[in-house]
Amino acid sequence: CQVRHVDFSLGGVIVETRREHLTAQTVHVRYLIDASGRDTFLANRFKMKRSNPAHNSAAIYAHFRGATSGVGKSASDFSIFWFDCGWFWFIPLADGVTSVGAVVSPHYLKTRKGRPLAQFLEKTIALCPQLEERLTNAQLASPVEASGNHSYSSDRTHGGNYLLLSDTYTFIDPVFLSGVILAMQSSFAGADVVDDCLREPQRAT
Repeated sequence: CQVRHVDFSLGGVIVETRREHLTAQTVHVRYLIDASGRDTFLANRFKMKRSNPAHNSAAIYAHFRGATSGVGKSASDFSIFWFDCGWFWFIPLADGVTSVGAVVSPHYLKTRKGRPLAQFLEKTIALCPQLEERLTNAQLASPVEASGNHSYSSDRTHGGNYLLLSDTYTFIDPVFLSGVILAMQSSFAGADVVDDCLREPQRAT
């Protein structure tokens, strides 16, 4: 269901929700865990979300079919390729599809100058001979997309009766699946914190 509004003014938490095709429902809870991911429900509500200038990068990416990857146990390994304007990721996925993306400076992305994204990605791949060789017989299997810097953090992770987990609090450019690690670790730690707060409310600050 969709959470439409939360109210912290009466000690506990009042959560207004709506399920598809149903009327709104109000739920009273003792503690609220925000696991809304990059929707950052509470961070937006409290206006405490800040962009991260240390991760000022852009990405161009797509899926390819028929790329050359490793063999045997290394067939699913992902690779990183450096080139003069940034670096590429090369991540084998299911059914012979590979995710390929270039992380570059916004300045480099501006050199596109209106060219189609697919053409610009092809030009960028040509700047990295090792990657270009792996894609010699590959074909695009998805639209080419571009994305700006989405890294952010929040001023705080918790309050007296709420807790933000993982991407609801901070998001780092997802190198090496750091988002998965943060999500899992913050969930384990968060479960212990909430258990302590409910058992001993005086510890909730």
